[in-house]
Amino acid sequence: VRGALDLYFEQLSDFGALYGSLGALMALLLFVFAASNVLVFGAEFASEWTRLPPDEEVHRRVGAARRRILRRGR
Repeated sequence: VRGALDLYFEQLSDFGALYGSLGALMALLLFVFAASNVLVFGAEFASEWTRLPPDEEVHRRVGAARRRILRRGR
């Protein structure tokens, strides 16, 4: 997102010519949109992160799966 914003502001930084007197408003709306997306995606990530099983449970499941795979290979 940052790269796109940098490119946008480098190439189209003359807001007065591009949007007239509404250039500052457009920049503010773009910033609010980007910030709200970061907030929503961060909340989604945090929500899913808390649902992950503990490390011990993951190690137990992975170990059991490895043993099953090794038994099938014999």
